[in-house]
Amino acid sequence: MHYYLIILIFIFQACTVAKPRPVEQTVEECVHFPNEGTFAYGQLKTSDFSKAYLHTRLHDRDCYRKWKSDKYLAMDALKERLDGQNLKKLQKFMGQADTILDARLLDQDVRIRDQVFQKAVPAIKDHPELSYHIYFWRDWHDYLYFIVEKELIKKAEWYMAFE
Repeated sequence: MHYYLIILIFIFQACTVAKPRPVEQTVEECVHFPNEGTFAYGQLKTSDFSKAYLHTRLHDRDCYRKWKSDKYLAMDALKERLDGQNLKKLQKFMGQADTILDARLLDQDVRIRDQVFQKAVPAIKDHPELSYHIYFWRDWHDYLYFIVEKELIKKAEWYMAFE
């Protein structure tokens, strides 16, 4: 009988002792999507990628800037799914662009810093209905841009600095 009592006291003490909480996590928990190419990844809806992208856009963390992070995967999936769609769908799933390059901006004589858009300037001058909607992954370093003509996405491409 005494053995049972001693065991119960031992278990009670073990369960009630405060366990120290880690001050800082060493591994950032930023990748939540299933692996690309798997069945589970293919089952994700556009709205799933949209929610993840909009969340990562609001809560910028270092881990979202890493290759194959949730932010990158969400943006890449949205690039594939929104190419050829209309502008309203782009704005619904990705929100307002971080920057838009169009004829109005060119009229303001803004310095165009990226080579992609230096090449785009003549196209926009010749076709004022053309615009480039830019969504930052890692600011101006790496970003996704959509070429829009008359409310229709003509092309979606990545710009990668590879630095």
